[in-house]
Amino acid sequence: MGPALLGLAAGIVIIGLGTYPGLWFPARWTFSFPVLGSPGLPHWAAFWAYYGSLVVLGLAWVWLLRVINVDPRFPVALVLAVFTVWSIPFVVGPSVSSEDVYAYVALGRLVERGLDPYQVGVNALGNDPVVGVTPPFWRNNPTPYGPIAVRVAWLAAVTGGDSVPATVVILRLFGLLCLLLLAVPVTALARRAGTRPALALTAVLCSPLVLVDLVGAAHNESLMVLLVACGVALGMAGLAEEQRRRRLALLCAGVGLCGAAAGVKLPGLLGAALLGWLWAGPGSPALRRLPAVVTSVLLAAAVVVVVSLASGLGMGWVGALDVPQRAYTLLAPFTALAVLVKELLVRLGWPSGWVLPVLRPVGSILGIATAALLITRAERLGATLALGLALLAVAATAPAVWPWYMVWGLVFVGTVTMPTGLQAAVIALTLSLTPLGPGSLDVTQRPNASALFMMLVVAGGALALWRSYRPDGRRVAAVQMTER
Repeated sequence: MGPALLGLAAGIVIIGLGTYPGLWFPARWTFSFPVLGSPGLPHWAAFWAYYGSLVVLGLAWVWLLRVINVDPRFPVALVLAVFTVWSIPFVVGPSVSSEDVYAYVALGRLVERGLDPYQVGVNALGNDPVVGVTPPFWRNNPTPYGPIAVRVAWLAAVTGGDSVPATVVILRLFGLLCLLLLAVPVTALARRAGTRPALALTAVLCSPLVLVDLVGAAHNESLMVLLVACGVALGMAGLAEEQRRRRLALLCAGVGLCGAAAGVKLPGLLGAALLGWLWAGPGSPALRRLPAVVTSVLLAAAVVVVVSLASGLGMGWVGALDVPQRAYTLLAPFTALAVLVKELLVRLGWPSGWVLPVLRPVGSILGIATAALLITRAERLGATLALGLALLAVAATAPAVWPWYMVWGLVFVGTVTMPTGLQAAVIALTLSLTPLGPGSLDVTQRPNASALFMMLVVAGGALALWRSYRPDGRRVAAVQMTER
């Protein structure tokens, strides 16, 4: 009861400060919170109360993990109840880490009016009030989100009518439903990996990163990870089947769900690649596995094409996939490195225009190569952990990185483990965005101390995982035995 009440209180303070008038981005909500939303509250008090409440929310999560870790009979239903209670403030309050949810509302309205969101930005809505609350980045840029995500936004816009807050709440409720449904595949994957379901669900669902960025900010990662987790759980259940026809049917269904996930965001294809690698069975040589991997990815890609055409939106989103790269976030290690190198070259008087265009793609290539290598180690690491690490590698090396990208992999890593170092990294990532100022994600392409701090956070989280799951570690062997 203690951590549940502490987390709820922290959430209420966080969303209350979301109505504070001195925000970096203005409050776009229907109510102002007493005291916390008062213009008389000093900025320094709001700043420390906001950060302090995020830390308290993180500590409540850590406390809950400790309670469940020592109580093997802790019920899954109670974990889901705590998650639901903690979500309530973030469902009804303003968004405190990102304004992208307003861009989703605008995206739905574009489709509702018959406009192509893959060709035009939000400004095409003209004088619609939602344009004024949409982040400037999305006003002139087309959306890179897949057709499933766009259709969800359209349904929310149709249901919410002319009310922006109502549409936002609908999107949040949809995301909350996806996260509650995520409990089903996470439970299945946790049991297969030898992890207690209650512990895995607490690590995955109750983390401050999920509450703030997936529930409150309604990012469509919730739908993507649900589809990938369902696909991988279904495919791995098929691997355990002895009847060939049933085994093939379950594997194909799992790959299809991963393809549907790619219809939200493209990294969902990694789930299909993993199932293709496992298709041939343990001990199979790499050359024998490659045709299955290619077939699996092609099948998932075919699902993406079919879904895109069936949605009526077409394949235009593929041409907009480079749009997120137009943002410069120093949480992206290779972007931060490129900015530092560029600054050094400028000070030395040497040519520097080549640095960002070269180092950012290099990071993406290395991330994809690392993900592929991790998938080939699926039997040694455990399939669930390998997929989580692969998704983290792709997310962390992207040209532009936002905290919610890390949820792609943390869902699967957290299903298996959540070491202390990684808990600290998750809390730090939650602190990296604040409505009270630029925070750690400076997008001005200038080096700063907070950007370097966030690079250390990412490196620390990676080190914590490596120390817990070295290739020769006992835990890896245990996971390997349970997943075969």
